[in-house]
Parts: sequence; structure tokens; C-alpha cells
Amino acid sequence: MSKKLQLDDIRAAAERKFGSVVIELSDGGIVELKNMLRLSREKRDKFADLVEASKAESGIADDPTKFFLDVFEVIGGDGTADKLRREFGEDAALFATLFEMYSEGSEVGEA
Repeated sequence: MSKKLQLDDIRAAAERKFGSVVIELSDGGIVELKNMLRLSREKRDKFADLVEASKAESGIADDPTKFFLDVFEVIGGDGTADKLRREFGEDAALFATLFEMYSEGSEVGEA
């Protein structure tokens, strides 16, 4: 017996499994961090470059806030870093926690 799938069912399943992380801001706005699989190849490559550079140059240790803001700008789009900076200031622990929470839901190996 064959199984018939509707495109909308596939889209809904992908959204449930690989949906964005949405953060509600204090001003009522939101920030949407897209799952890695939902990013363009260019953005995935840029993300990988940021992570690789941070390993090679101790980028996280030198300026963890800048590293996280750069990453969030890639996965969230234009203006994401500024919005998060307004919410978190320079608190690298908040950025690291958000990144960890995002990463738990975006692992490619979960597919």
C-alpha cells in the first residue's frame, strides 16, 4: 500500500522539526533565529566561517559578545544583533545561553 503525502503536510512536518527559535523582546517585538537547515548555503557557510575563525583565533575568548552577535546576525537576519544587544547589553553569559538553547534545537544530526 502506498502512502500519499500532501505538500502542506510535508511543510508542516518540516516546520515542527526544523522551525525557528522565536524570542519575544521587551518592546513587544520578536527576533527569529532560523534553524541551520532553513538557512541559505551562503549563510550556512558564513556561520561555519565564524565558528572556524573563533577556534583558530580564540575569537570567543577575545570578545565573546561580538562573536555571538555576529552569529545571531547571520542566523536571524539584518537587525537581529542590534535588537539582542539592546536586550542583553554586553552580558556574554546571556548570549551564550541563547546560543546553547538555539543549538539544541538546530542540530543537523536530528534529522
